[in-house]
Amino acid sequence: MKKLTQLVYISRSTSVRPENFKGIEPTVGRILLKSRINNKRSGLTGVLYFGDGCFFQCIEGEEEAVLDLLQKIKDDPRHSDITVRSQRWIEKRSFGSWEMKFVAIEAPLTKLLESRGYKRFDPYQFDNQMDESVLHFLGAATAVDTISE
Repeated sequence: MKKLTQLVYISRSTSVRPENFKGIEPTVGRILLKSRINNKRSGLTGVLYFGDGCFFQCIEGEEEAVLDLLQKIKDDPRHSDITVRSQRWIEKRSFGSWEMKFVAIEAPLTKLLESRGYKRFDPYQFDNQMDESVLHFLGAATAVDTISE
């Protein structure tokens, strides 16, 4: 059996969110729809959060599949400033039943950020402890299952 890898990366969205837009940003919705199909085929699981123009994503699976997906993300013009925050071996998946869990909870995450002294969701400012706190928060949060374009 191959080792499982967990990789967390952050990036900035290159798309512009329409003013006064409510709901899942259309580009994020398209990414989720496609990734859920592709991740199931590749044996990948994970979680995605999008806020203030930034992606925070955890991907889990066999190392080769995780690194292949990371390369696709690096080649994707919808992402910029891609930074791997952590990569580690894991015994079991944290998001085992989610091809790509999407969390769209603003208020509770805002409270977490404020409790740690952050004014907005900017993962480029987070330290390792905050990365872990966000990852734990996303794992415990209720996912958004319905996505429409």
